Amino acid sequence: MRERESYADFTATVVERPGFEPWHLRVVVDAAGEVVGVATVQMYADPDAAGPEAYIARLATRRDQRGRGLAQALMVDAFAVAREHGAVACSLSTDSRTGALGLYEKVGMRVTSTWVNRAVHLLPAGLTVRPLGLADAPAVQAVIAAEETADLGRVTVELDDVVGEWQREDRDLAATTIGVEADGRLIGYGEVDDGHAFAGVLPEHRGRGTGRWIAQWTEQCARTAGLDELAGQVLADAPGDRLLRARGYAERFTAWDLELPPGAEIAARPLPAGHVVRQASEADREACWTVLEDAFLEWSDRERRPLADFASTTWGRPGSEPWNLRVATGPDGTVVGAAFVTISDGDAYVHKVAVRRDQRGLGLATALLADAFAVAREHGAQVSRLSTDTRAGARTLYEKVGMVVESTWVNRVLRLT
Repeated sequence: MRERESYADFTATVVERPGFEPWHLRVVVDAAGEVVGVATVQMYADPDAAGPEAYIARLATRRDQRGRGLAQALMVDAFAVAREHGAVACSLSTDSRTGALGLYEKVGMRVTSTWVNRAVHLLPAGLTVRPLGLADAPAVQAVIAAEETADLGRVTVELDDVVGEWQREDRDLAATTIGVEADGRLIGYGEVDDGHAFAGVLPEHRGRGTGRWIAQWTEQCARTAGLDELAGQVLADAPGDRLLRARGYAERFTAWDLELPPGAEIAARPLPAGHVVRQASEADREACWTVLEDAFLEWSDRERRPLADFASTTWGRPGSEPWNLRVATGPDGTVVGAAFVTISDGDAYVHKVAVRRDQRGLGLATALLADAFAVAREHGAQVSRLSTDTRAGARTLYEKVGMVVESTWVNRVLRLT
């Protein structure tokens, strides 16, 4: 949208334009002599053409006179008079907002080039931005919690989750995060990590363009890092999902949060002979990393996470306790399965669970889940949850042991090149 062009500006670009001749301004008048349509013609010298070319810079008819062929008549007149003055070709430009392409093609014009109008979203007035650091984790978690409460009805991301990810040795927060502030208070944030964008805006600040600006920033951050694509996982049909769809993000896969209802228990079948499910020891940690990373990399398109980075989100996670990491061992004591479970506000959440490929089909995954949820209940959990997606193919297993889908998420991806 723009303001009405002043008469002075109109005359400056039409009748006072260098090279203007009276015949360049064409009009159609009604029976009373009133102008009801206008076209302006400009002539250009093209050294590669046999002669000058005419360009219709403006073409319009009064609203109440449309549908009567006046625009077409103006075009025919403009082209004819241009040819009388030596033009060997005639052209004009239009866009999807006018809906006039059909008219121009109807009179014999053809598309010679296609242009895309792109816009840079500006940050709303009064807001400031800066890179974030580890000390900003509480403020970031507060934004996430406010969004999740508004959209999901509960909080899934705790402060320990944010700190666990941000304290990894491979994170460069100054280069991969942005905070948006209003009067010194963080009201939105964005970050790019491992090909994924994470972002949030306080609900009371939605609808002002802040989310669009943050999305634009994460996309540019990803391009600067040399990424070919950028993904984001959002609650289905929530504001974040609608924003990504509008920006051209395609659906890549579906994910779900599943819940084991209060009072329900998983009935694990007897373990195979010699197998044991127990709390992991420090000596088991590297084996847990190997089992979990091997399993997730079977279907996840990413690099193997270094042991130190893996540790920062498990046993090195703030508030982590020894019982959080569970293992299944074989007859020789080797770790063949692992799970990581935590408790937040009375809810248990299994972050990871996996079984070594050659040990699958023996009931070990079910046994690990039953153990993780049981030990979490012993530590005060009332509800048990986990997440999965279509790539893992594990939803049926979880539903089979009594879990139910609580929420649906969409992982979307944008090609950057």
